[in-house]
Amino acid sequence: MPCDPTSCARGSYQRSLLTGAARWSGSDLTGKARHWSSGYARSRASLLVRLKAAGHAVEVRDYKNDNKRMMRVLFVDGVPMSAQS
Repeated sequence: MPCDPTSCARGSYQRSLLTGAARWSGSDLTGKARHWSSGYARSRASLLVRLKAAGHAVEVRDYKNDNKRMMRVLFVDGVPMSAQS
């Protein structure tokens, strides 16, 4: 059985992705963080690799919400993990 997904996170940004405090798409990055968005994208990719290595079923889905806005959401073992609004 895979371990808790948050134990795969390294750092506060990755933990915030898994707790729903940050959006998987990175659209909530502001200020200097937005300037370094490629580093945050690498961080998201490395989190996916660690989750898969730990035995979790991982999927990133794009869909439109009720307001017709495109959303990108991380699902771990079928459960939505990242912010959905």
